[in-house]
Amino acid sequence: MAYCSRINRVLGFSLFMLLGLISLIPEAYGTMSAPMVSSLSAISDGARTPVRLSIDQWGDIYVTDPRGGGVNRYNNAGKLLKSIPVATSPLGVAAVADNTILVSQGTTVQALDKFSGEVKATFGTFKKANGIVTDK
Repeated sequence: MAYCSRINRVLGFSLFMLLGLISLIPEAYGTMSAPMVSSLSAISDGARTPVRLSIDQWGDIYVTDPRGGGVNRYNNAGKLLKSIPVATSPLGVAAVADNTILVSQGTTVQALDKFSGEVKATFGTFKKANGIVTDK
């Protein structure tokens, strides 16, 4: 047992040293720049219990708020643009093309107009529609 432990330590140390040497060679990684990150101010206007979010192609942020009873739409600076009320507690949200957002609400998913909140369509009967993923 001690022999296996010694082999594992030697192999682990060797791998550590090899990776250390590779990191000293800039060509090993190519030339990459660090990503630029900027943080927004806290989004709290109109939010009681934010659960899920989605961002559309224009940078608007949609946040489901079950206790608030709807979906809040913010601009890319975090300013509340609209609160869209929904019939039942919203869980998941996904922004899709043609100014539509999909909102999961318990057993159904509704397609809503992002400007007016008008229901465009209702889909399915699910046990519990929670999160939403689209392939845009």
